[in-house]
Amino acid sequence: MLGERVRELLHSSSVPVAASAALAIAVVTSEKAVSELVELLAQENIAEEVRRGAIRGLKRVGGDEALQALVTILGGDDRQLRLEAMGAIADLAKEADWPNAAGGILLAALSGELVPEPQSNPEEVSEGVQEEKKLENESQEDVELEAEEESEGDQFPTSTLDSIMNVGKTQTLAPSSEEVKLSAEDIDFLSLTGGNKKDRRTLPLVPDVVIHEDVRFFAARLLCNFAQPEVAGALVASLSSNIKDLKQTALESLAHICASVSELPGDVIEALLVEAKSSNQDIRRQAIRALGCSKEGSVVMALINALDDENSFVRTEAIRSLGRLGEAGTGVSRFLKDPEAFVRLEAARALAETRAGGIVETLVEYAYSFEGYHGREAARLLANIDKSAANALFIEALNDEERKRIWKVAIEGLEEINQNRASAHAPA
Repeated sequence: MLGERVRELLHSSSVPVAASAALAIAVVTSEKAVSELVELLAQENIAEEVRRGAIRGLKRVGGDEALQALVTILGGDDRQLRLEAMGAIADLAKEADWPNAAGGILLAALSGELVPEPQSNPEEVSEGVQEEKKLENESQEDVELEAEEESEGDQFPTSTLDSIMNVGKTQTLAPSSEEVKLSAEDIDFLSLTGGNKKDRRTLPLVPDVVIHEDVRFFAARLLCNFAQPEVAGALVASLSSNIKDLKQTALESLAHICASVSELPGDVIEALLVEAKSSNQDIRRQAIRALGCSKEGSVVMALINALDDENSFVRTEAIRSLGRLGEAGTGVSRFLKDPEAFVRLEAARALAETRAGGIVETLVEYAYSFEGYHGREAARLLANIDKSAANALFIEALNDEERKRIWKVAIEGLEEINQNRASAHAPA
């Protein structure tokens, strides 16, 4: 009786009610739920929210039959349903010990086996090339036409009299003979502000993606939650792909996995060492981050070399990785004076982890640097190393009249170091 009523509500005119019924039927009639939910998903006129409810219902049921039903959604045109189904498969993979069927589906999705690249029709490719050439020719004709129109316009007046006699006529400025050159910083700024007209475009509400590429990309992102050698190997294999952003996403997942393991397989480390030398700064950064779990000599040397990278974000990751490995020595202390604030702070954190001799004095001086910009952060680090020694150094500065300029920083440092002690003695 209960199951029949829930089944009736699957076709309710209320979308939220029908979506809830799709999830509930998985619990009420689990033995028949899969076939009913698959039938519901096949109805294209059903609201997307209801179909997503059906996907959640399949996840609730679980099992091989439900998994196969979810796999059939991955090759569909509806991206929201595709991502919902992949998320459901990933959740099922987490619920069982590795290896499991759901995890195998994610690996197959990453490799491109699950949703293969469609075979191109030679005639369609030829037509596409011809169309591209046609558009290029039309664009070139437009540029030439604009150039002709500009050349036909009046020239900029060469004297005051010429300017007066040509009142009302359109005047064009003569082009500058000096070539304008943009620095690397200028180009980065323009890319951030949208100053480059060629890069300006309106983003669609639903991204226009290629299905088989989208499946691989999302699989790479989901696999970050599975710290398994097999997963790491599959992610490394995807680094050779030409799919946009897949390499970076695979590296991000490898870095995430690295944070939860003590060591990576040798072939994974070799691949990461290669990517650490990439010309792409984002690729280098993620590779350096992922290498932060290996204490192999070649890895430590690569991280030390990355300290001199031209990109500040890469330098920061190298410092963080060396700190994680306990290798942040004198080579890192120089970055306490780096022009970038976030690089300085990461260097201080890495050095604090070493608890090496003289680190308290080093961090107290760091607190005073850059007009006390990092004073409070330095004090918080000192509180976890040696409160008494840090307190003594700050008080010593307050007793020195010649160091009045840093008194404010010293007082704030004492406040940060001792605030937990003060709160512990505060009246209830």
